Amino acid sequence: MTNGTVLTHVRPSITRSPMSKVLDVMGWPVVSISPWVSVRRAQHIALGHEVTHLPVVTERRLAGVVCLCDLWSLPPDARAVDCMTPAPVTIDVHDSVDEAVARMVAHEVGCLPVLALDSVVGVLTRGDLLRAGAVVDRATCVVCGTHHHVRTLYGGVDTTWCCDCLPDRVKPELRSLYEDLGGSG
Repeated sequence: MTNGTVLTHVRPSITRSPMSKVLDVMGWPVVSISPWVSVRRAQHIALGHEVTHLPVVTERRLAGVVCLCDLWSLPPDARAVDCMTPAPVTIDVHDSVDEAVARMVAHEVGCLPVLALDSVVGVLTRGDLLRAGAVVDRATCVVCGTHHHVRTLYGGVDTTWCCDCLPDRVKPELRSLYEDLGGSG
């Protein structure tokens, strides 16, 4: 790690076998940032390494994760800590690809920071899983059709909303529920 980042992020093209592990399909080495990195710097790091998810690491421990989409919504001088998802859902490097798919679907997330001995060693994205031949259901916003930052309210099949459409179309009391489910914005 150098100044909060690692030099590259490899996107493997692996054919998935029934026994595939996260290690076989994850992107690595990880590109991470400090919580105190400016939004502008985080954007440059993500774009420069062609990644959309950045683990936020402090003292070699995972503090959160930032999606490139989150970074666009803040002023350039804001900090990563202002938009990161704290305590993100993670996966162990030795877990199965099937477990990773189940975890992404259950928690409605697009990436899982990959841990080995409590250290972040990679990032597993929905795209990594699709390239490996895993089937990953994608929630779609019922209003605009996006797949980004979509959460299901009340577990309903047709009640999936993105963070951009929810505020204008749902009662204010549902806003806190949405945020409890991991939504932001």
